[in-house]
Amino acid sequence: SDRPALALDEENIISHVADSGAVMARLETTATLASNRITSLQSLVSKEADADLAETLVHLNATQTAYQAALQSGATILRLSLMDYLK
Repeated sequence: SDRPALALDEENIISHVADSGAVMARLETTATLASNRITSLQSLVSKEADADLAETLVHLNATQTAYQAALQSGATILRLSLMDYLK
């Protein structure tokens, strides 16, 4: 008499296990897609935000050279103007 009820319970358990498996598969797929998107976004951010060390150093040296040249030019002009003023 309990056999039909046990068979229904077994089918019910199998159905729930299958549903859980399907949900787990979807969650794993979603986690993989999210991980791939994070990796892609990190790559894009890295391309935009990271500085190229060699290029940055060349730019820094050029800027320093220009700044020193401007200081020397300013000092030369100021010295001549001051000497002209004192004469």
